[in-house]
Amino acid sequence: MSRRDDYDGPEADYDDDPRRKKSNAALIVGLVVGGLVLMLAIVGVVFALLVVTPMRRAPAPVAAVQAKAAEPEKAVQAKGADPATVAKQIRDRADLETLVKGKTKQEVLGLLGKPSTTSGGEFDSWVYHDIARDPITGKTDWFVTIVFGRDGIVSRVHY
Repeated sequence: MSRRDDYDGPEADYDDDPRRKKSNAALIVGLVVGGLVLMLAIVGVVFALLVVTPMRRAPAPVAAVQAKAAEPEKAVQAKGADPATVAKQIRDRADLETLVKGKTKQEVLGLLGKPSTTSGGEFDSWVYHDIARDPITGKTDWFVTIVFGRDGIVSRVHY
């Protein structure tokens, strides 16, 4: 119950039963719409940073990468180097896959030399260190795993 002071007359502008004011619907709608717009802006920025930006980075031209990969091989072959030196050269991933895919274990041994580690089982796998290079970054892969199928022929190359 509200309290009236003695100086408040009967005609005073004072409500004995104050009621809660109704909320403004336009304000609520504005806050909801503003929140949605803010969330869409945040999602758009995250999308741009994570998806669009990496797609815009242009990889090195294929011809330039292939020419760069062929230079050391030509130089080694021109010097008449021994096969062990040729086997340990660093190749681009695509060149290495082309070189070993479909080859037998003996052929891979002849091309790349003795692997660092091997594992047997249903599918044999051989691990070589520092024989492949990522064509986009130019960094050498620390290890490459060559997987042989049941028939003893290279089926996959993992980097």
